[in-house]
Amino acid sequence: MKILCVILGLPQDLKYETVRSVMNQTIPVDMIVLLTKKSSKPTLVERIPDALNEGYSHIKLEDFDYILRLDGDTILKETFLERNLEGKPDLRGSGYAHLIRVKPFLELMNGKYHYMSEDAYLNAKFAQHGKNVGGLVEEPLISGEHPFDLRYFVDRGRIMYLLGWSPFHVVAFMLRNSGKEWYKYIFAVGSYSLSFLLRPPKFDVAEFVWNYQARSEISYLTRLLRRF
Repeated sequence: MKILCVILGLPQDLKYETVRSVMNQTIPVDMIVLLTKKSSKPTLVERIPDALNEGYSHIKLEDFDYILRLDGDTILKETFLERNLEGKPDLRGSGYAHLIRVKPFLELMNGKYHYMSEDAYLNAKFAQHGKNVGGLVEEPLISGEHPFDLRYFVDRGRIMYLLGWSPFHVVAFMLRNSGKEWYKYIFAVGSYSLSFLLRPPKFDVAEFVWNYQARSEISYLTRLLRRF
């Protein structure tokens, strides 16, 4: 099994401990690539996939079985790969620590991320095609907390709509993640609501995502009603 590790981050954001934690994995990584070039795209949601796609264009992805995509300040436990490769998944995790099987990534995405949604679209696309998709079995030891500006949350809300998120999931996401910066998530909900009214064309995974979330909501309500 050959594993490519891609670490994304500007030079000032990269941590030596991140690279060292990758090198100390109980399942060895065959190549580590640092992507430090700043993208010229106007928004963060575009800059991340643009920087990754630019980096991937110089790598023969077909030579590898898995891509481990990390943020520059994510530090792993030694058994991170060992635990998360159990069951030979097609995809685990999300942006800050994303484990992706190369073969379906090439088949479904031509080895590139969606230009507006680096991880959420990819996860939905894999799931839509029946791939083995799930959360991380073992989380990173440390994953950095990034201060996002209000523009990011506005874009995030619009992308939730384009991905096919239901209103209930958007509100639940806000309540689950808001914390001290709860007011920023109001901008995400507002942007989603505006998109819901304007109805711009959605991504091709939107119907799948909407139906999946609707089924999970019905299942949750059914379990809740059984308690009474």
